[in-house]
Amino acid sequence: MKKKISNKLKTIPWLFLRVLYLKERRGRKIVYTDGVFDTLHPGHVDYIHIAAQKGDILIVGIHSDELTKERKGKDRPLIPFKGRVKIISALQDVDYVVEIKDKKSYYNIIKKLNPDILVLSETTTDKDYSPKAVVKCLNGLIKKITILPAQSEFHTTDLIRKEG
Repeated sequence: MKKKISNKLKTIPWLFLRVLYLKERRGRKIVYTDGVFDTLHPGHVDYIHIAAQKGDILIVGIHSDELTKERKGKDRPLIPFKGRVKIISALQDVDYVVEIKDKKSYYNIIKKLNPDILVLSETTTDKDYSPKAVVKCLNGLIKKITILPAQSEFHTTDLIRKEG
């Protein structure tokens, strides 16, 4: 039975202990991915579904409102953090959600949780969050990094430009 939507958002210390238990005691394969997920579209759903299929437990990091503004511009996010958490948590493939507050916590979460598989999107082009930057920063700390291509023709930034 999957968790209730409201129960999927966890703190880093709680997730650390849970991941340790699931990996060491239960032999579960942990997958981690993250994103802004501002206005969920079919590409996001497909991306999360593919990520979930790579292991047993999927943890999704969601960028805070402040980090989203920093990365995407002052008019973002369109949907506040709590709303994005509720939407992502409603997806059946998602087991846990964690907040990414800033660049430092972005890398610290990945290092602390030490997932078996880190799933990244090739569509991320920010210099600090691109797959190339992440791989360079983590430098062999994660066993397997998978970089997924775009899952649809939808991109939130492009959709916003069309509307504007």
